[in-house]
Amino acid sequence: MKIPPRHLWASVLAVVFLIAHLAFLPSTLEDIDSLNFALGIHDFDPVQHRPHPPGYPIFMVLAKASRAIVPSDASALAVLGAIFGALAVFPLMKIFGGFERLAGDESPSTDVPVALAVLLVLASPLFWFNAGRPLSDVTGLAVTLAAQAALVTAFV
Repeated sequence: MKIPPRHLWASVLAVVFLIAHLAFLPSTLEDIDSLNFALGIHDFDPVQHRPHPPGYPIFMVLAKASRAIVPSDASALAVLGAIFGALAVFPLMKIFGGFERLAGDESPSTDVPVALAVLLVLASPLFWFNAGRPLSDVTGLAVTLAAQAALVTAFV
């Protein structure tokens, strides 16, 4: 079974992104929001701002599962950003590939420009630094990108 080049590019980008972020996980919480998420891992109560309302229940379930494996609260929260940042590569490839098909270019040589477009997003400071923070930003973005990729797929 031959792996399509686009999947190979996406896999390589995702693995490199994940390794680069896991190597530099933060050891401390950085602001009030990350502190509230850490408090929510141990005692989920949005009324007490653990975390702040609406409480992000799905993210907190993932954070509690991560905390069972990772020894510190800050790293347990940040590892989710790294994982979901790496997973965001796949919907980004689908979105950019869909844009490419809408432009009418379906030649197989276009895998490299799509991968370069994804690499540009991954290397942008906003995406890169947020994926290493102990917050829910990149986790939510990855889920949103997956929904957008589904819409692009349906539209194309």
